[in-house]
Amino acid sequence: MAGFDDLPTAWGTVRTEPHVKERFYLPYARKRDVAMAVAEGRRLLAPEAVRHWSRMEQRCKEDLGALVQRLRQTL
Repeated sequence: MAGFDDLPTAWGTVRTEPHVKERFYLPYARKRDVAMAVAEGRRLLAPEAVRHWSRMEQRCKEDLGALVQRLRQTL
């Protein structure tokens, strides 16, 4: 969700919520009319989110940094 700029609440609120999927993702997927798709729409929304990688990096610096590090070690 970090790649989207049309979230219904501030990113900090999303980030600290222990039940992000239920509280924010599923309502967002319903709003985008993809909740009934395979994987509750994640397959459809992920490419759009990744197009905003810089926004994701700003919002999730530590998480994405760790992911990139693991990928580099694997490759």
